Amino acid sequence: MNSLIVRLIAIFTVGILIILTGMAIGYTTLYERNSQEQTSRYLHETAENTALSLQRYLTDLEASAQIMTQQRDICDFAAGDINTRFRLRDTVRSHLSTYANYKTGIMTVYLACKDGAWISATPDDANAYLPQVFMTFLHAIQNYNLKNPFRNTVLTRHYRNESGETSDYCLLVPVYRLIAAPKETDYLGAFVILCDDQSLTSVLPDFAPDRIRIYDGDVCIFGEPDDHDGNETAETMSVSGTEWKVSILSAPLEETRLQNRAHRYVWIMGSLSILVLGGLLIYTYRAFIHPVISISRQVQNIEDIASRITSVGSTDPAFRQLTSSINQMLERIERMTHEAASATANMYQARLLFLQAQINPHFLYNNLACIRGMAGLGDTNSIRQMTTCVADIYRYGASGETTATLAEELECADSYMQIMELRYENRYRLKLDVQPEAMDWIVPRMMLQPLIENSILHGYLDAHIHEGTVTVQAAIEHDVLHISVRDEGGGFSEEAIAMLQGTNEVGQRQPHHLGIRNVRARIHLLFRDEARFEVQTNTDQGSEVLISIPRN
Repeated sequence: MNSLIVRLIAIFTVGILIILTGMAIGYTTLYERNSQEQTSRYLHETAENTALSLQRYLTDLEASAQIMTQQRDICDFAAGDINTRFRLRDTVRSHLSTYANYKTGIMTVYLACKDGAWISATPDDANAYLPQVFMTFLHAIQNYNLKNPFRNTVLTRHYRNESGETSDYCLLVPVYRLIAAPKETDYLGAFVILCDDQSLTSVLPDFAPDRIRIYDGDVCIFGEPDDHDGNETAETMSVSGTEWKVSILSAPLEETRLQNRAHRYVWIMGSLSILVLGGLLIYTYRAFIHPVISISRQVQNIEDIASRITSVGSTDPAFRQLTSSINQMLERIERMTHEAASATANMYQARLLFLQAQINPHFLYNNLACIRGMAGLGDTNSIRQMTTCVADIYRYGASGETTATLAEELECADSYMQIMELRYENRYRLKLDVQPEAMDWIVPRMMLQPLIENSILHGYLDAHIHEGTVTVQAAIEHDVLHISVRDEGGGFSEEAIAMLQGTNEVGQRQPHHLGIRNVRARIHLLFRDEARFEVQTNTDQGSEVLISIPRN
């Protein structure tokens, strides 16, 4: 295998050199045919991309600054009195320092309040006490009078520092109170971002930065202005949203002549490279490409994980070893797939039984207290009926099966309603509207009883409605069973609806609506995304649970 790797590295290295040589030949041909056209197009695209990069850089500074102005601590500091500002001083300076370190090219960040107070922060690698930095800030607040309200972000004109080598500029972003549609009276001050021309190098192209000029109006703020001669041409492009212009200088004509002189040597090397490439292609196909294609075709034709790769007919021992390794890998994958499938099935079965087991204690605890009350009154006939119904439901739910037919579910629901009639003196009724064809449909076991119980307990009793009807409808449409459990009670709150239809696991400590959340979780485990579970509610017209279950 090592010898094969060495040969592959050698082949690809030579191939890359050949490709680079071919690119050089193509470039030479195009350049000689229309040198001026290529230069003009190149300058235009470079100027356009540079202008776009500058625009994005300034837009990013502006957008990030606007986010900073929405910070509560920033606004409270700008609007507060001296005690408030003293309390928030470290927090605000921390915000400003984070912003200054996060963005490249920033010298200092100021929060200038409209009453003249200000606070600043600088990047960790900057000198916060450079005199020209503070002088630039003073120029900005004097020339633009930040005490007066303004709405839009301002890109200031350049300020030449004392040494005359650097042009600084600022972004001024207004700060208003955090209210909807603030007025001029809600103006608090400005967020001032001070940058210098060196920050622009981070967004300029990597090639020849000495040939790029950036002008603010008629003043050059980056590069040396007007230092090119007649052998150079320039392309100018405006930076959208500003008064800046980008000027790109072309290479001197003398350099072009030197390049043309070397083109003849490139043609000679290209011709030799074509001959070498032809020989390398033949060798590569026989020694590497053909065996790899053979293995690849066999891998693509594998329909069953039990399939294996046959010999590719190569004399190289590396490919025989590769074929053997793939076959061993397929055997391991086959074994692991069977183990994973078995483990997944066991996990889902255990999870379904766990969720189903939660229903039985929940139902049993709610009725034992009622039986105890009947015993205190000596109502043995009612106790006998209720105990029978509770036993039937408990036996049905604890059978160990995770699914049942809809007919069995309706029998369970009928037993539950007999219990409710005994407990509440026939004030609550169950109405069924079920297609006969739907009776044999497979559904989760103990699905209807928790939903009916939820309608009576939360829909009617919690809303102090002393009688009502729970309607269960079931119909088949397009090979999907649609079930509706509806009441005319008090309905759910928006928070309860979000919880019932969310992704919260039943096992989390949420005591409300355990039964309905349990049903949703079991439907999801059994049918995944193929089933539908939706809760609709109206505080005046009750609530409705809609379930759609595909054929199992």
